[in-house]
Amino acid sequence: MARPYSPDLRLRVIRAYQNKEGSQRQIAQRFQVSLTFVRNFRAALSKHRNCESKTTWRRTQD
Repeated sequence: MARPYSPDLRLRVIRAYQNKEGSQRQIAQRFQVSLTFVRNFRAALSKHRNCESKTTWRRTQD
């Protein structure tokens, strides 16, 4: 399973977007993340105003 991006990277991505340092595609390339990550992260931030990763809880088998 892929590891979540670090909080530092998330903060740098969103600051670059907020400072209009490029398009979503350019920011994705600059930070070596997917365009989908930038789009989803931007949407989640505008909705929840939170840049933390989602925690996924899974049931363990007993």
